[in-house]
Amino acid sequence: MSWFQNPFHEEYRGAWVLGDRHHIVDFICPINAGRDGNLIYSWGASASGTYDLSGNDTDGTSKANLTIFFAADPEFRQWSKIIVDVRTSAASATAVTQHEISTALNNNNEFSGFFEAATNRSNNSLTIRGRQKSGRMKFYVVNGAAEESLKFNARAGVAELPTYFDRHKVSNLLTTAQWPLWKDNLNVLIPLNPVTYNVDAAAIDNAVNAKGISLGYSSGTIQEDWQLLAGRSGLFEFTISHSASETLVYPAGAKAGDLSKIILVSSGSTFALPHTLASGDLVTP
Repeated sequence: MSWFQNPFHEEYRGAWVLGDRHHIVDFICPINAGRDGNLIYSWGASASGTYDLSGNDTDGTSKANLTIFFAADPEFRQWSKIIVDVRTSAASATAVTQHEISTALNNNNEFSGFFEAATNRSNNSLTIRGRQKSGRMKFYVVNGAAEESLKFNARAGVAELPTYFDRHKVSNLLTTAQWPLWKDNLNVLIPLNPVTYNVDAAAIDNAVNAKGISLGYSSGTIQEDWQLLAGRSGLFEFTISHSASETLVYPAGAKAGDLSKIILVSSGSTFALPHTLASGDLVTP
């Protein structure tokens, strides 16, 4: 019952081994189609190439700052944070140009030591490139603040995954409070909390596929883990007794039209019969 964002250029494919070790249910958080491994693009400019960075984002954080996390250690577990005020050279906070933002970024010594910002006239976008080759550094832009307008994460992958996959969220070995609990942590997912943060809710509601087409997600809908199973595992079953002699059994998360079984007990014998689920068969724990 968790929403996640994938800000990286590699698809996340989580394997949930259920009961039979040969039966693995895959849960996917798509690739961030708005970037490549070493280069990210903004997707929020107007036709004139300007951004409204005045005031605050929907959670009350100043839109002046852009925050980037990056890791350059061999296992990408030691994350550092850079925060840059991208309005420092702007003539107007309500119409900050791409050139003004790239200038503010490149004039920041901490940023310029690891990244280079530029404007791309061919597709009217702002870009940030890592100075190290792809595969030697990972980085992503934090949602909210200036990113709400710049939209570096506009095409980041978003998916609802079971809470089990929280083990693969981005965790920092340098910060005890964020030390990963699981040794198999992959450091690839950003948890989204739409109940608490409007910025996270917007990331879900505005999620699109690689072609920019809305996925139709609703941040107000958060499914339980058993619902996300969608009837794909025989390890978790719902058993409903209709009578002393008749019991309905179906896999958790199954829908009307899916296969189930009716267990009949008659004259000392037990029969397991195929049954196609109807909407009236389904129950909620």
